[in-house]
Amino acid sequence: MKAKPKKYKYLILTILVLFICISCSFTFNHIRNKSTEEISYSKFIEMVDKGDIKEVIFNKKNLTFKAISNDNKFFKVPNPNYDEFKKDMLLKNIKIGEALDISSSLYTLLTILLFIILIANMLKKHLTKISVSLKPLNKNIDVISTNKPNVKFDDIAGNKEIKEEMKEIVDFLKHPQKYLERNVKLPKGIILTGPPGTGKTLLAKAIANESNVPFIYSNGSDFMEKYVGVGASRIRNMFENARKNAPCILFIDEIDAIGGKRSSDSNDGERLQTINALLTEMDGFNSSDGVLVISATNRLDMLDSALTRSGRFDKHLTIPLPEQNDRLEILRQYAKGKPLSEEISLDILSKELIGFSGADIANLLNEANFLSVSKNKDIIDKEDLDDAFFKMVMKGHKKTITKDEEEVKLIAWHETGHALVNLLSPKGDDVNKVTIIPSSSGAGGVTITTPKKLGLYSKKYIETQIKSCYGGRIGEYLLLGTYDEITTGASQDIKTATNLIKDYISAYGMDDEYGMLNLNVLGCKDSEISERAKNMAKRLYEETFDLLSSNKHLLEAIADKLIEKETLTGEELINMIKEIDKEIQ
Repeated sequence: MKAKPKKYKYLILTILVLFICISCSFTFNHIRNKSTEEISYSKFIEMVDKGDIKEVIFNKKNLTFKAISNDNKFFKVPNPNYDEFKKDMLLKNIKIGEALDISSSLYTLLTILLFIILIANMLKKHLTKISVSLKPLNKNIDVISTNKPNVKFDDIAGNKEIKEEMKEIVDFLKHPQKYLERNVKLPKGIILTGPPGTGKTLLAKAIANESNVPFIYSNGSDFMEKYVGVGASRIRNMFENARKNAPCILFIDEIDAIGGKRSSDSNDGERLQTINALLTEMDGFNSSDGVLVISATNRLDMLDSALTRSGRFDKHLTIPLPEQNDRLEILRQYAKGKPLSEEISLDILSKELIGFSGADIANLLNEANFLSVSKNKDIIDKEDLDDAFFKMVMKGHKKTITKDEEEVKLIAWHETGHALVNLLSPKGDDVNKVTIIPSSSGAGGVTITTPKKLGLYSKKYIETQIKSCYGGRIGEYLLLGTYDEITTGASQDIKTATNLIKDYISAYGMDDEYGMLNLNVLGCKDSEISERAKNMAKRLYEETFDLLSSNKHLLEAIADKLIEKETLTGEELINMIKEIDKEIQ
């Protein structure tokens, strides 16, 4: 609070001086005007003719002018304002003076001074920002001691292979001498890559904790500024800080923010200087310095090749999304301390959470716990977990609105069509759940499936995936009996199927006509394969139509049950199909 008067003292002083000057000027004018006698223009001409006037002071803009007599008296005279006035006075040997418009001059002076003050103030603020930006990065980097991260390898579920490799790095940091005696060099840098939420930062912290060394954290975006040279300065300060705390782990999260591929763009000067500074620093220390640089990115392909080459970031470790066993381990870890209902099977849940990262799983259980507490429940039941799952998958909340009966029926047949294609096809995915509960994200319903296996996909499996996409539209048709009434509900399904067909023909070498060719490498345009794609789409659509039309009784029965219950599990669907088949037999 004490700094505020200092900030404005020069501005206040300037305004005070201006006020005094203006006051003095107007006071002087007032005193001088009081001693001036007003006379008529004819009286003035009479005095001129007599030779009593020695000087005239006038300004064409003013309504009056001043006349000075031989005995130094001042007279105020109306201005005749004609062009020859000045010439006539000079011919009579009268001195002519130009009257100064004091009020106008002072106004101009005041305007200029205020403008200068404004510019000076803006420059001061601008220079202050630059000064703040140029401060060392020390204030932006956290040097975390070993008792702060508090993360060990045992605290990280899954990623067994990655953790084993990391333990080798830990052993080097803990016992460097035995490696140095054999001339083994510690990698200068490690890049951890993989989808968001897979635990890249946790692994880096665990290395620091297990090695009992400081952990220096920074984010790639911390180095990017609009002022050229600021990022490079921060890089140098960060490495200087690391050397002072060696041995240590220097972690740069989201390194793609500064380490992206360089271009010749003249507007990219700040980023170029920053990455060049990083490359220089990486070259400027060796493994014996005890500084291990670990970076994380979701986009390894976006990094500059000079950064990823050997001698800088030597190791590239990919941390994938967890598989089923890893998901089960993660669920068990995050379920600790949470009152889960006995009806919840973590084993079944782990199979349903395909595509979920560790962070997603943690968020799911936390959201379910939050919903349980908000409803004043003592335990987390299946309803809470389903609601949390729904919010994450559907990207919105359940909508509790009055629904149109015909639309609900249409959505039920649509979603049942998707589910039945998978349930009745040998290569179909496992169906975990089907719901027709609409969400605030705009989705009317969803069919959640889990692939029977991950990895390599067969030709037949991809064809089944395409058929599953077509199942929704065919379900609508079998209900309505005409294509004139079908809806836009299948638009995303059609897009997914089209992409699968394109890859099937152009990238996977599965098309009979093009065979073992990658049409993308050949530069073939989409229009060139459109005929083959059209024929394939037609064939698979007809096969899907035959499958669902021959099982329309199942489609109708399941859709009716779905309308009644709104949500059906995979187990309920399988049991229904078995019961209906028994009744038919």
